[in-house]
Amino acid sequence: MTTIAEYLFSDHRLAKLGRPEADALRERDALSDAAILDFKYDATLLTLWVLFDCRGTLNMRDGNVAIIVANNVTSLQWSAPPVKRRIWRSVSRSNPELTSQHFNMTINFELSVADNGESLSFSCTTAEFHVGDIPGGDEAPPDFSDDSDEEIRAGLASWDSPFTPIHSSTI
Repeated sequence: MTTIAEYLFSDHRLAKLGRPEADALRERDALSDAAILDFKYDATLLTLWVLFDCRGTLNMRDGNVAIIVANNVTSLQWSAPPVKRRIWRSVSRSNPELTSQHFNMTINFELSVADNGESLSFSCTTAEFHVGDIPGGDEAPPDFSDDSDEEIRAGLASWDSPFTPIHSSTI
């Protein structure tokens, strides 16, 4: 089975799979209650990949993970206070905006206790949104307050997780 990372570098990621029920590239708050797990940026390609756990979303019934791919990134900003341990960062708001020359996205996160103004913002020329399944991704998420770091990592999607694509969209 193909991993998330392999899928994102494959040509068939652009195959027509049908648009997701909630399209994060076109619909405000489509990512509400998803949790950001990881993002990585390749400066040689000007590409940003953002990985989400979708177990808690009300907007997406199909798929337990989602990935945003931003191509030809022209700006990127992460804002969050320092933390002492892993925390579950739920999306409180997501705001896509398409202009004549750029796609802009701002994603705000809230902690389980209070909204601390955490956010990820970026601008790019084109973007992709992929929704799919990973094995075990429908089980309850790890307990960030009681589980060990090893147990938490094992219970979350990563770039090396086997991935079955379900829906995709592009701008």
